[in-house]
Formats: sequence, structure tokens, C-alpha cells
Amino acid sequence: MFKLSKWAKRAILVVVIASMMLLAPAYMVSAATAPDLGTAASFAVLGGTAVTLNTSTIDGDVGYNTAFTNTGSTITGTVHNGDAAAQAAYTDFLNAYDALKLAPVDSALGGSLAGQVLSPGVYSYDIVVKTGVLTLDAMGDANAVWIFQSAAPTGYLSTDAGFSVVMANGGQASNVFWQSNAYAVLTGSSFQGNILADTYITVTSATIIGNALAKTTVTTTSATISVPGMQSWLLDSKTTLPGGNSRCNLDLITTPPGGSPTSTDPFVMTQNSIIWMADEPAGADVVFSSGTWTIKLETTNWAGSCSAEIGDYAADGTFTAFTPTSSTTNYIGGAIIIKQDIAVGMVNTDDYLALKINNSSGASQTINLGGNSYLVFPPSTPDYPMPEMSAGILLALGLAGFGGFMVIRRKKAQKASQV
Repeated sequence: MFKLSKWAKRAILVVVIASMMLLAPAYMVSAATAPDLGTAASFAVLGGTAVTLNTSTIDGDVGYNTAFTNTGSTITGTVHNGDAAAQAAYTDFLNAYDALKLAPVDSALGGSLAGQVLSPGVYSYDIVVKTGVLTLDAMGDANAVWIFQSAAPTGYLSTDAGFSVVMANGGQASNVFWQSNAYAVLTGSSFQGNILADTYITVTSATIIGNALAKTTVTTTSATISVPGMQSWLLDSKTTLPGGNSRCNLDLITTPPGGSPTSTDPFVMTQNSIIWMADEPAGADVVFSSGTWTIKLETTNWAGSCSAEIGDYAADGTFTAFTPTSSTTNYIGGAIIIKQDIAVGMVNTDDYLALKINNSSGASQTINLGGNSYLVFPPSTPDYPMPEMSAGILLALGLAGFGGFMVIRRKKAQKASQV
């Protein structure tokens, strides 16, 4: 009968422990299941009756059934006026809303959410959230889900200035769901998660990374609502660029719209074209599947035509544009909105994602920075640059490798003693 040596047993134990560390997040979190938003997932704003947008930025589609008012707002998606897409999204929203109400509750929350750190799960709330920070800790599981249900029959969601939702340890805003039995009113808040309301949603001077879906109306004033899963890059200017590159004097930084870029001064474009390159190179080949890319340029009296190209920027200064299947350019107030449908594109290892703006007017043009101009990825794109392994995975792999090393070392020692 074959017997394991003491050293082999210890090595196997180390490997087993390492494997458990890799799998631990799957067992440490609640089994909350995200409802399927279906076609509603691409709608940043969806109202069963009417939608009113005032000086807001909407990164995603907008849908309504009866009335739509837009006063000075920028919409990077498509506006659907009761068409088949809007109707299908509304049906999918209702199904998701019903699923949220039926989810078994893991824990009931009382008092304020400020200062709390919540693991994934299904929570009922019978409170009005006002100020403070709520942290949602995924514990290393990018698929972790949080569901918040209204406890009272007429329970609602309300926030004031100073309230924010923060995702920690791999948490995704797309996996957070706020269900309200009545309405949702957000004021001056930095919010994350999808809001599904039984009546209306009002957002004032607030930022939402998530979908605002209501059975009646959605009204925004000086708000920013972005469909979760989109990656947004601010157009910024820096004196030092990645790798000391001298062929490009502008920078793309990984900050959501409305963030804090390094420069707030307008950029005066005197060249026929200019390139913004990402602040980090791709850690591996990054392949982008088909989707719609949106470029917003806030300008001051842009004269003449404007076009854009998205592509790969190599260290030697070579720019290779992705091939768009279609491209549209709209001039809305003081902004230029360019949409490009790209079938496929790739940024090679150690190259940079880049955005090239072409000015064919022959005159100088001004582009406002400070968070007002940006590039938005389609929701289906992979992370850029490629994400690094978490510390837990690296530790587990290291322990497993150490266990293997000890087995080999012990076998060599045994052979040497037999010689």
C-alpha cells in the first residue's frame, strides 16, 4: 500500500488551503440573485409616462411613453418615444421590479445607512437615507449582488447632499438594486445602483451610476446618470504623458464624467488633428467586441466639421484606427456628440487606447475640459487596462507553488539518502 510521507501530506494540506482561499468568496457571500433587467439595462432613464431632463448628462438610452422635455441636457444614447424598444424595456423593467419584491430578505436595516459596511445580500429598509457614506463590500467577488427592498407598503428612497454609496473590493454598481414601493428622490448625492420605483424618480444635483427606472415619471436637474458597466474617460491635458511620449500632448484619464481632472482650462486646438492617449498601456491584448462608442466634446462656437477616430496607439507613434460600421455627428447646444458603431477593435499589449479628433475647418477650435468632454465605452467592453490579479489569488497561488516545491525538495532529499 502506498503511503504519503509527512512532507507530502503537509504540502497537500497547503495546496488544499490555497484552493479554499481561491474559492472562499463564493461561500462567504449571500446567494442573492440579480434580477434580469433585459433590454432595460441600456436605459439610463426610463419613465412609464414622461421624462423631463434639465441641464443634465445622460450616458445611456432614454425611454418614455407620452411626453419628453429636454432643456440643455446631453444624451449620449438613443431617445425612444414609445417605440418597440421603449415598450420592451418597460416590460422588462416591470418583470425585474416584481422579482425584486419577491426576493427573500436576509436582513432588515433600521436607522441610518451612514457609516455602515454591508456584505452582499438582500436587505429590507424602512428608513430615509439622508447623509453619510454607505460602503458595499464585495469581499473580492465581482459577481456579488445587493438588493434593497422597501419594507413599508409605501416605503420610499430619499437622500440629501453628502450621501454617497461606495463600492469596495470588486463590487459592481450594475449588481446593486434599490426597489422603492413609492418614489425615489435623490438630492446632491453620489449614488450607485439601479433604482426601480413604483411611482416617480427625481434627481437633483446628484450623480447616479445605475439605471433610473420608474413606472410614472423621471425628472432630472443638473444631474449625471450613467448606465453601469460603461467605462468613461475624461479628456484631460498633462505636461507629462505615459512613457514620456512626445507625439501626443493630451491625455485620457480613467475618471467618470463629472470627476476631477488635472486641468480645467479649455484646450485650444490649432492643429488639423490631435490625439488623446490612455494614461496606462494595455497589460495584454484587449479585444473590444461590437458596440457603440460615444465621444462628447463640449466646445465654444465650433466652426466647421468635426470627426473622431478610436484606435491603437503604439509606442513608436503609430495610430491604427478601429474600423467603424457607422458614424453620426450631432451638434447639440455647445456640445458635439459623435457616435461610432465599431464591429471589433484591439489594443495590443503595451500599446495605448487612443482617441483622435480631426478638425477640417482650418480654424482654431476650443474644447472645454474639466470633466465636460469625454469618451464612453459600450457596456460590453472588457476592462482596460487588463485587471491585475487580486492579492488573495496571488497569495493562494504562491502557497500552492510553495507546496509543490516542498514535495520536490523532499523527494530529492530521499533519493540523496539512498545513494
